[in-house]
Amino acid sequence: MSELLQFVQKSHNYQSLLTLIRCLTTVQASLVNRGNHGCRVLVHDVAAEFNRFVVKGMKDLEASAATDSPSSELSAVTRDSLDSLDSESEDESDSDEEEEEEEHECDACHSRHVVCRTHSNLKA
Repeated sequence: MSELLQFVQKSHNYQSLLTLIRCLTTVQASLVNRGNHGCRVLVHDVAAEFNRFVVKGMKDLEASAATDSPSSELSAVTRDSLDSLDSESEDESDSDEEEEEEEHECDACHSRHVVCRTHSNLKA
């Protein structure tokens, strides 16, 4: 993970990258939140677009790293990143089960379905 952090810090747009990471983390949290799985737009369209974006980003990172560093270092960075995403989603899914759910209008598709209390409060 430190190699990825060094790559981000070397970038000219450090603040933009931090903002992008925050946005992607928010989208990921919404996707793994079981309370949001009733929304077809989120589950299908947003999830597919998120996946395409992340996969393309990993391919671009691999291509640029192939000239800069050995592939074993890249695979370690990728493995660390994916492990951290897995552990975050496990933590979130545990907390999702504890949250009370209620029906609200979905920001993604503007239909009503069950949304967890935490995410419904973000709207207010």
